Amino acid sequence: MKINRLKAKWLLIAASVILVDAGVFSCGKPEPSVTILEEQNASVREAEADAQASAGEAEASGGEEAEQETVCVFVCGQVAREGVYEFPLGTRVYEAIEAAGGFLPDADTSYVNQALVLTDGEKLWIPDRSESAALSLSEMQERAAGGKVDLNTADSDLLQTLPGIGPAKAEAILEYRARSGGFESAEELMQVSGIGQASFDKLKDSVIVR
Repeated sequence: MKINRLKAKWLLIAASVILVDAGVFSCGKPEPSVTILEEQNASVREAEADAQASAGEAEASGGEEAEQETVCVFVCGQVAREGVYEFPLGTRVYEAIEAAGGFLPDADTSYVNQALVLTDGEKLWIPDRSESAALSLSEMQERAAGGKVDLNTADSDLLQTLPGIGPAKAEAILEYRARSGGFESAEELMQVSGIGQASFDKLKDSVIVR
């Protein structure tokens, strides 16, 4: 009887140990983390939202660029086909003239700078020789009245109305203009032979670049 009690006691101890071990292993076993999964899903959803937002911004930006990819220009005067033309951004004057059928026989082909880039809403007028001569005279009169000389359209006589510009320097300006395709800024005058900073300072308020 005593042996049976002792045996029962050991069985009870063994059972307790087994239960404790089972509890330890059960507690030590990693449980699925619902919180981590939810955070991962939230990160995925956030990344998808950012991607959609970026795509929307790119599409909107692309739409704005598309709206600015062309310019409308009124080509008139001594061209074969006057009219309003639409050109790709960056088109130059000579290309607009070609689109309008080219110069007419009486056109003053040297009046406009054919290398200039067109701007939206511009009126590109090509005069005949008599019109450009009369215009040059009116420009000289305007200069005498206090107006500014456009470096891209002025002839030698008009350039010589500028302070410190004589026939030689006027010719140098015209040669530089023809060689470079026109002035992009008044400061570019200092690239002309014979015109330095001191000369430019004297005439900078009398010139303009259109």
